[in-house]
Amino acid sequence: MEREAENSDRFSKPMVWIGIYVAIASLFCILAMVADLLHGFRSKKFWFPCKYFSLNAASIAVITIAMKLPVDLSSMMPSYMDQETKPGSLGFLCTMMANLMPSLASMDNKTLLANVNTSVITSSPLGVLHSDYVNFNIIASIYAVMTLLLLFIMISSSLTIPNFKEILESKYQATTKICLAEQRLPLMQMSTVEKLRQHVRRYWVMAETGSPQFAIASSPLSVASGLICARWFTPSIASSSDDIDEDLNTYVLKIDIEIEIAERTPKGISNSMNHFILKAEKEQNNNLIELLKKSTGFKGVEIFDSDHVQPLMLHVELVNSWSLPIVTLTCIAVVLPNILKDTIENLFKSVGKGLSYTHLVEESLNRSREYVNLIKVSMALWHEVGNKSEVNESSTGELVENPSNTLIAANSMYRITQTILLRHQSNTELITNKQLFAHLNGMIADVFSACFANIPRVITMRCHESVIDKREASVKVAARLLGKTRKIIERLETLELPNMDEEKMAYTDEWRLYLKQSIP
Repeated sequence: MEREAENSDRFSKPMVWIGIYVAIASLFCILAMVADLLHGFRSKKFWFPCKYFSLNAASIAVITIAMKLPVDLSSMMPSYMDQETKPGSLGFLCTMMANLMPSLASMDNKTLLANVNTSVITSSPLGVLHSDYVNFNIIASIYAVMTLLLLFIMISSSLTIPNFKEILESKYQATTKICLAEQRLPLMQMSTVEKLRQHVRRYWVMAETGSPQFAIASSPLSVASGLICARWFTPSIASSSDDIDEDLNTYVLKIDIEIEIAERTPKGISNSMNHFILKAEKEQNNNLIELLKKSTGFKGVEIFDSDHVQPLMLHVELVNSWSLPIVTLTCIAVVLPNILKDTIENLFKSVGKGLSYTHLVEESLNRSREYVNLIKVSMALWHEVGNKSEVNESSTGELVENPSNTLIAANSMYRITQTILLRHQSNTELITNKQLFAHLNGMIADVFSACFANIPRVITMRCHESVIDKREASVKVAARLLGKTRKIIERLETLELPNMDEEKMAYTDEWRLYLKQSIP
């Protein structure tokens, strides 16, 4: 009898390995929640978005393991310590459910239904309700009621999410019309950078407050779940940044007009944007700015090519992109003899940085097939130039395996070199390598400047995003581009931009045509 009792006690205890699995799973959940917390602080958000700890198949599996003890219906685990872990685990479950609530807003309807149904099954608290200790029964019952309330809140929130998204989308479109109408109004004594900062700020506020996760996190149901778990929702943050005179409440998207948003909320959002842009400004490339200073206008856009030079492909009419002439001119410059190595390296670094912005302009504004192919050719050629000391298999292979691309690159090199020779053949004095290098630098800077005149339009376009769940990320791209190109945009304001339609400004050939017609 004693042996049977001993065996009964031994088998009623939880297995050590199960405890280890539970501890590891719980640790993963805690680390994910802490990561979300740190992400919220690092992003200077006034709420904690679900980026790392969100409701999905993986997190549900981990939570299921972590909740092994409170939902274990087969093991009595009569010891005091074993019973004490059950209510603690249920309290942990409540905390996780409250943290997972905003992630419901990031799912489509089908995924939302599946995950909520699985969560209901996973969160079943029945196993904790039996104990030989009266106090534990009371505590367990309280936690069980809290869990059921959170489940009710989660289900109720999931039912309102599709309607929330429709309301937010409608208000976003309406506010966008207001924003665009105000953008057309003349803004006196505002630089291009200030206008762009204002535009990005408005859309940042719209994207942040129009986020489905924000809508759920600020809803009464989510606040109730936070109160249950003693997690208060704070609708604003303190920040020391520039004062903002503009009233941003117009651009705050609210599900219900009766919901009051703290006055500091729009300013807190704006301050987080300012911090983000200031951080991006530290990434500005001084070498590129120095190269752009060599531009005194846009003459280089007109003279890098000549109609008097016949193309290699007589029966194919090729357009001019932004990046391919820049890469071709750079290729010519870096092979000139008697030029200091440091000077060539500085040019190469400057062009490399500038091409990243050039490709962004082309990808945003030159989307037709012929331009996309030219971008590929210029990137492949640039990689070959950058790896001239070693074989770059990917880029070299692309040019070799595609004869048409090789011919396009050769045609660009031929036309530009012949244009340079044609332009200087009438000179009575021979041009030195240093003079030619300076001339090429000026043309490169001119083409860059003309291309970069489209950056403000790209920033504005990046602020607009049709997919509701991608708006925050898209506005961040716009803000980061604004910060990284602030000096470039300010530099362009010192030049006299041509009076062209913005649609035509996106194309090199339209610039060349305008500049030719403007010659007195």
